[in-house]
Amino acid sequence: RDNSFSTISLTQLVDYVYGEGELPEKPALITFDDGNESVYAYAYPLLKQYGMTAVVNILGSASERFSENPDHDVNYSYLTWDEIREMKDSGVMEFGNHTYDLHSDKPGHRGVKKIPGESAEEYQYRIYQDIKLNQRLLAEALGEAPIAFAYPFGYQEEEALDILDSLEFRILMGSYEKQNLITRDPACLFPLRRFNR
Repeated sequence: RDNSFSTISLTQLVDYVYGEGELPEKPALITFDDGNESVYAYAYPLLKQYGMTAVVNILGSASERFSENPDHDVNYSYLTWDEIREMKDSGVMEFGNHTYDLHSDKPGHRGVKKIPGESAEEYQYRIYQDIKLNQRLLAEALGEAPIAFAYPFGYQEEEALDILDSLEFRILMGSYEKQNLITRDPACLFPLRRFNR
């Protein structure tokens, strides 16, 4: 804020790229991956205080688990569906898809990457079913399906692109740390680069 940056929404970004809107002079997109409850406890109040917005990419299995679990601790809990709805309704937070249960960094099973020995058909079925399930859960919680997908750990897979396209994502988020050049070409959104903090 002190350096004249303005936070923008995913919709503002997409509208600009498709020639249907403008962006402020110094736009910034603040994103949080996984959906940790600390976003609700710490980031959400600060964003409200400073009149800013952000995007939270939700790991569906974690939100589902903690929505059913009364044991909550900001050090390890994840956002509940009620917290997600509250933040969405406030206009402060938007939400993206971070898979239902593919958030893994283990050898042989890294995010949406293909598992060694997995056929193309097995891979496509596994990835599609997982991401589609999270889209459905988020659509039920938010009243609309997310337009953004964040790759777990930034691991990308060429064979996932057709699946992500079929689920109508307008923005893909990676983890490569470099500034984005946003143009009127939709390719600049596939994927967005992000600086990790």
